[in-house]
Amino acid sequence: CDARRNGSLFLIDGETFHLVAWSPEPSEKFRDFMERIRQPFPIERSYIVKHVFESKAVFHVRDATVEADSDYYRQDAAEFGYHSALGVPLLRGDAVIGVLSLIRPDVRPFSEREIALVRAFADQAAIAIDNTRLSTATRHALERQIAVSQVLEAMSQSTADVSIVFRTIVRSAVNLCLADNASIFRADGEVYRHVASATASGRFADEAAFERIATEAARQGRLVKERATVVGRVLLEKATVQIPDVRADPEYDNTRSLDFITALSGTPARTVLGVPIVKGAALVGIVIARRTEVSPFSPREIDVLETFARQAAVAVENVRLFNETKEALERQTATADILRAIAGSPTDLAPVLDAIATSVVRFCGATDAQVWIKRGDDLYTEAHSGDLPISNTPLAASADTVSGTAMLERRTIHIHDIESEAGDAFPLTRERFAALGQRALLVAPLLREGSAIGTIALRKRDPIPFTPNQIRLVEAFADQAVIAIENVRLFNETKEGLQRQTAISEILRVISKSPTDVQPVLDTIAESAARFCNADDAAVAIVRDDGEGTMLTATQGGTALPPQAFEFSHRSVTPRAIREARLFNVADMEELPEDEFGEGKAYAKDHGYRGFLAAPLLKGGRAIGAIQLRRTLPGAFGPREIKLVETFAAQAVIAIENTRLFNETKNALDQQTATADVLKAISRSAFDLTSVFDVVVENANRL
Repeated sequence: CDARRNGSLFLIDGETFHLVAWSPEPSEKFRDFMERIRQPFPIERSYIVKHVFESKAVFHVRDATVEADSDYYRQDAAEFGYHSALGVPLLRGDAVIGVLSLIRPDVRPFSEREIALVRAFADQAAIAIDNTRLSTATRHALERQIAVSQVLEAMSQSTADVSIVFRTIVRSAVNLCLADNASIFRADGEVYRHVASATASGRFADEAAFERIATEAARQGRLVKERATVVGRVLLEKATVQIPDVRADPEYDNTRSLDFITALSGTPARTVLGVPIVKGAALVGIVIARRTEVSPFSPREIDVLETFARQAAVAVENVRLFNETKEALERQTATADILRAIAGSPTDLAPVLDAIATSVVRFCGATDAQVWIKRGDDLYTEAHSGDLPISNTPLAASADTVSGTAMLERRTIHIHDIESEAGDAFPLTRERFAALGQRALLVAPLLREGSAIGTIALRKRDPIPFTPNQIRLVEAFADQAVIAIENVRLFNETKEGLQRQTAISEILRVISKSPTDVQPVLDTIAESAARFCNADDAAVAIVRDDGEGTMLTATQGGTALPPQAFEFSHRSVTPRAIREARLFNVADMEELPEDEFGEGKAYAKDHGYRGFLAAPLLKGGRAIGAIQLRRTLPGAFGPREIKLVETFAAQAVIAIENTRLFNETKNALDQQTATADVLKAISRSAFDLTSVFDVVVENANRL
């Protein structure tokens, strides 16, 4: 058609068009313009394309420098050196999908034959474009179906781990959306953490390096709702956001965006697309696709990425439901194990607390766990699970430790990273954690009727927080520990109460069987006191008739002494208890002051005992003896043991008094009988003095 200046083929997309082919090679000036319109260009600014698009018919102008309908178009024709021009539409039905344009450098209109020929070429081009479109659409649909099926396959194979699905999605996004790289960020509280990335082949050294850069970028900042970043805009709008050219966007600030991961890798992004991963009303993540050149993503590509985002949301929910079901089953299993331990150890707390420590380590991802129980002002380790060494040194139940604070405030304390969060608080805990290389900590108090009786403490080497489910699980285990402690306490109290009643009944039975002899009663009391009060030996001492010493009348135990008499001394514990008529409970004989208990302290050291209890036998406010208990190990006797010894002391006094009264009554009766016998002998032998004297001597001997 002798269009020596130029022949061009344009495709139309909405209100823009772009150049796809031209011939012959244009001049330098014309080439720059042609390169420019290879990118989307407004239809309104092209004289020929505008007329063809609006009329949907052939547009033929004899001399554009004269006949163009605006100064802009006439100046444009003169500047680029063309006069006669022809534009023929490429039609798909009634829609103009492109324009085939020819221009001549001189005034030489196209003939009807030439126009018909160009129309034929345009029709052929339209058919070729349509065929290509259909072929491309079919190929894209197939690729999309394959990608979707791959994601679904990944979902089916990783029911408990969403990371495999995320990696499949970003690889598919790079391939199908022709992106240079893609990433997924997942919500973690206020932070969106990088969880997966992929790059186009050859764009970066390797995906592992890119992922390291992306992870570091995510670690450095918290994403906020702002217009300065594509992620911030997605957070604001909860909708798909595309920035065609970040350099041309006045609101975009690359220095505040996590998209600077591309800058760190040496190739900054120019076109960025962000798609939200939405579950219900919550934004649970973001998929980002990037191009290093200005090339906006097409509607088809955006739709593909949105499909992947929906699949990611389904995967997140599936994994959440699977893990919740799995965790619930594991919790039930752990609870059943602990309940089984409680049922199997009604008198022994250790197996239950061991099962709890093992379970919290297993189900909460902790390095180790300790169960602390409060005794006095300190906490003592009662159970431990994990490979970290533990100290048997008691832990102060004070605000200097996390366990102490959890008890004082009666609340669970969770520290993600003790190095950065604790500040100056918990100095003792920070010192222990630094020595062991631990970072994260979770402490739940053991609460009984509003009072803290201990804690469960979990540790992690890495500063990774415990999840809400794990925290709830530890608190449930803490409740079970309290139930176990209370069950053992009640069981042991019931058992001990029964044993006390049995011991008291045994003593009463011996009292009833030995009305004239107190020794069996005192022997039974010594045996019962040693057995039920966990003493190494027991003894009952009775004040001598002269009131100046005692007689050790009953002993029981491996270190017990034989019955013997000893003098009162103000510098021994048992004589002091008798003289002062009060109970002495000594945790450690070695700690007694020398000037007060020098003799008793030396005796204890020589015979190897530390703990000591002396309870007076009180009769009318005066001590007539004492029960003493000894232990080879230091430790005070408890309130229950003291109460039981005091009961035994009261029974000893009753037995002594009963024997005294019985014997006094018996003696009085014997005397009366003897007197009667003498009087009877006198009455029978009024004149036989020898017979009377025989009766007197006989009764005197008997009495």
